[in-house]
Amino acid sequence: MKITAATLKAAWASLPLLPLVARVALLHILQLSDAAEYLDLRSSLLVAVFRAMLVTSKPRSISDIQKFTTRDSGPQGSIWVSRYAAPPPPETGIRDALIDTVERLAGPRHSKSHRPPVPVPDLVDVEAEWTGYRAGAARNEPLPSMSERERYHGMMRECTTPTTILYLHGGAYYLCDPSTHRPTTKKLAKLTGGRCYSVRYRLAPQHPFPSALLDAFVSYFALLYPPPDAYHDPVQPEHLVIAGDSAGGNLALALLQLLMELRNQDAPILWHGELRQVPLPAGVAVNSPWLDMTQSAPTWEMGTPTPYDFLPKPETSTSPTRCCRTRWRRW
Repeated sequence: MKITAATLKAAWASLPLLPLVARVALLHILQLSDAAEYLDLRSSLLVAVFRAMLVTSKPRSISDIQKFTTRDSGPQGSIWVSRYAAPPPPETGIRDALIDTVERLAGPRHSKSHRPPVPVPDLVDVEAEWTGYRAGAARNEPLPSMSERERYHGMMRECTTPTTILYLHGGAYYLCDPSTHRPTTKKLAKLTGGRCYSVRYRLAPQHPFPSALLDAFVSYFALLYPPPDAYHDPVQPEHLVIAGDSAGGNLALALLQLLMELRNQDAPILWHGELRQVPLPAGVAVNSPWLDMTQSAPTWEMGTPTPYDFLPKPETSTSPTRCCRTRWRRW
C-alpha cells in the first residue's frame, strides 16, 4: 500500500480522536453504550467522530471544515470516475423559471412583510462526476491514465442498464462534495448496473439559497439535454432517478417540487438555443433526508441529541452547522 503525504497528514490530524475511538469501541463491544441497541460498531464510531468534529470547545471556521471534508485523495479501486463541468446556457430562462417558482411558493410579498426577495445566483459551470462500477480493478488501483472523455466511455462499456442516477451529496449544505460520496455512488452504480452523475453543487454560506438548487436544476437539464461538449447522449426521463442523502435528500425533494411546479405550468424553458420541456424523472430515492427545515419536530426540543444522531442541537451549539441551518431556515 502506497502511503501518501495526504494520508500521513490525515492520520496525524486523527491522533487526538484515538482516546474517543477506543472508549466508544469498548463501550459498544460491551453493550454499555446507549447507541449499541441501534447502531453497529462502525456507525457508532462515525457518530462519535462527527460529534467531536461538530461540537468542540474551540470551534473551527467553516472554511477549514469545508477544506477538510472536500479533500480528495483520488479515486482508487473498483470505481470509474469521469469529471465533467456542464456549461451554463447563454440564456437565463432556467434561472428565471427557478426564481419565479420559489417566489410564487413563498407567497406574496407586501409592504408589511419582512420576507426578503429571493437571491438571484449566478449561472456558472456546474461540476459533476460520472461514477460507475469498475469490475476487476485491484483495491488500490488508480484510474487509467486517459482523458475524462475516455474514462466516461470506459465506464459506459461496463454499464449493463440505462439507469442514470442524479446524485446530490449530503453535508448540511456546507460540507462534502462528490469525492466524499464515491463509496455510495459506486455502490448504487453496481446495484443498478447503471451510472451516477454526482453533482458538486455550490455550498453555503458562500453561496446561499437557491444556488445549490439552481446547480441541481442545471445538472438535471444537462442530463436530459446535453450541452454541445457533453460526453453523454440524452438521458430519457424514464431512465433517470434523482437521489440524495441528508441535505442532498432535501435538495433532491426540492428539485422534484420545482420540476412538478414547472410541469404543471407546462411552460418550456429556453436551454442552449432550444425550447425544452420539463419532464419528471422516473423516481426519487432519498436516504435520511433533512426535511425539518423549520426545526419544529419534538426532537429539536430535547436537551441532547438522541444516542444515534451526530448532529448537535443548533440553538446550543457553537458549530458552523447552526449558522448554515439558520440561513436555510429562512426559506
